[in-house]
Amino acid sequence: GLSVSGILLTIGRLAGFLVAVLALGLWILPRFVRWVADSGNAETLLVTVVGLCFAFSLLAAKAGYSVALGAFLAGMVVAESGRERQVEHLVHPVRDMFVAVFFVSIGMQIDPAQLLPNWRGLLLFGGLVLVGKIISGAVGGLLGGNSLRNSIKAGAGLAQIGEFSFIIVALGQSLGVVGPALF
Repeated sequence: GLSVSGILLTIGRLAGFLVAVLALGLWILPRFVRWVADSGNAETLLVTVVGLCFAFSLLAAKAGYSVALGAFLAGMVVAESGRERQVEHLVHPVRDMFVAVFFVSIGMQIDPAQLLPNWRGLLLFGGLVLVGKIISGAVGGLLGGNSLRNSIKAGAGLAQIGEFSFIIVALGQSLGVVGPALF
């Protein structure tokens, strides 16, 4: 059920969590990140930033919120330090590693026995997504005042399904809304 008191309690808890994290993140941690960055040791800065990301993610999870919210807030804190370019350069290989692990784990969840009987649906769905995203991206580019060539390029660049789609369909499968064939 949905109740006003439950919603207000949830909003209050979220606001308290965000105020505490942002206060810490605006006054203390940016100075700390700058101090670590100015020490000149890139490895220490990398470990510090990754540690902050995991710590904020753990705090968010313990508070009952998304791990992604914690990682997002950690990114905001690091950006407040003014050393985001330096950190971005250091974190890039780590990010690539996590992306690779994510896509490998998604690939491991695919049951090849489900692909062959459903090949028509897979081709139709894949084609619909690719064509639909290219067209919608191109139309958006055209409406934004870009040339047809640039709009089609932008639409083609947006044609892939993002990793968020895999997360949504996995959630749908865990809730019993999506069957293994669609996944």
